[in-house]
Amino acid sequence: MKKYISLIFTSLFLIVVGVCSAQVNQMDFFRSTTLRPGFHIKFWDFEEGAPFDRYIVGSAPVTYSMALSSRLSVDFVSSYFGTALEPVTGKAFEYYNMADTYGRASLILGDNLALLTLGASIPTGETEFEGNDVALAGIAANRALNNPVSSFGSGQNFSVGLAFARPLGDWVLGFGAGYSLRGEFDVLTQAGSGAASSSTFNPGEEFNLTIGAEREFDFMNNDAKFSVDVIYTNYSEDDIPDDFLGTPFLYESGDKIVLSGQVILPLGLFDPLILSAVNRIRLDNSIDSGNAVGDALLEENGGEFEFRATGITSLGKALGLRYAYRAQIYGDNGSDSEGANIHGFGGGFIMKLSRHFTFDPMFMYYTGSVNTGKDTDISLTGMELTGGFTFRF
Repeated sequence: MKKYISLIFTSLFLIVVGVCSAQVNQMDFFRSTTLRPGFHIKFWDFEEGAPFDRYIVGSAPVTYSMALSSRLSVDFVSSYFGTALEPVTGKAFEYYNMADTYGRASLILGDNLALLTLGASIPTGETEFEGNDVALAGIAANRALNNPVSSFGSGQNFSVGLAFARPLGDWVLGFGAGYSLRGEFDVLTQAGSGAASSSTFNPGEEFNLTIGAEREFDFMNNDAKFSVDVIYTNYSEDDIPDDFLGTPFLYESGDKIVLSGQVILPLGLFDPLILSAVNRIRLDNSIDSGNAVGDALLEENGGEFEFRATGITSLGKALGLRYAYRAQIYGDNGSDSEGANIHGFGGGFIMKLSRHFTFDPMFMYYTGSVNTGKDTDISLTGMELTGGFTFRF
């Protein structure tokens, strides 16, 4: 069982020191009022020999977006979720709670000169865990599993972003910068005697720069579109308390470079066919501590490559079919774990009953493996159901 501990502990460490749950897209601007209650359920079944048989997580996110004027909009997203882990022996254990709630205001500056965004989170989620909750939170944060809830809570956070877009010949060039200030939050640790105590984590700040380009072109006498983005993110040090791993230390996530591209093609049966790829390059983490265990933890990060293909077939003005393929190929970290090779196939439909209401369920089946140590891995299969009801006013 020892070789599987990294799957839980490494992932849990990531939520504590630097991984926040997904927020609404920083650069979107909403020009109408939209309410979207959604659903997202995911099952993972693990091979025989793993310490657990199945992991289940489901969430009910609600997103509300409203344009206050032609220049100013606000949006909010909140979610209630539940998760359960079935061990090989013994009873299953569960956890239910709210995730953090996020809000954002977006303002157009000048004559469409730039877009300014201000965001904040309300810490409705939980950061203090004990007992079986630790394992649940750790698996939820595993990046390769891409769960609908990756963080049970991360305290109070604030963010600001500024984006510009300008035409240059046949291209549109975009530039953006963002800053995130993450507040302190408490976590629950377990002392050697078994008594629980609360410790305060002081997360570092984040700064990112984005450069993007987009161009429309002719494809088989129809309009097609190509876009590419480069995002650089810098992380400052996280201050880890002295009762986490037994000694105080400073942890700094390695800087991240994200290269992404997308092409949208009108291709006969698939109109459109959307092909996208993302390559995340993570530099080495830095841990400043005199403790040998701490110094050896998460020294090196593996790269992450993802590819997606989505096709849409129109069956009229009110109905469309969707087909999807996804691939996740992740490299090992310095502990020879966290690598993954997972492929997904699925489909769904988009039903537009009126200009005010849309329903878009989607089902995916996954198969692959995740690495848990040197020359060891766990084979797994998964199923995912996602979608929502969109109301426009």
